[in-house]
Amino acid sequence: MNDIIFPNHSIESEFEQETQSKIHIRLQQRKARKFLTFIEGLDPHLDLKDIISKMKQSFCTNGTLLKSNVLQLNGDQRQPVYKFLIDNDICNAEQINIHGG
Repeated sequence: MNDIIFPNHSIESEFEQETQSKIHIRLQQRKARKFLTFIEGLDPHLDLKDIISKMKQSFCTNGTLLKSNVLQLNGDQRQPVYKFLIDNDICNAEQINIHGG
């Protein structure tokens, strides 16, 4: 019945699209008051090297692009990253999920 109304559409493909489109901003504590911010789930077709470079300049911090297409920034940069992604039209606010205290 679902195929008649929505051909070539399945619940599984919709679920995969939702999980792929989610961007996760995570915080990890290293020592005492030292933190790392990780950004996962960005579209691999984006120029991630350019994005991390612009973030580093904007936030005055260090960061790197990890092998698994995850961006890593020094410090607690969750809110600045959230604002940066929305202001530069990289994603919508509904796509971003912020983790950590």
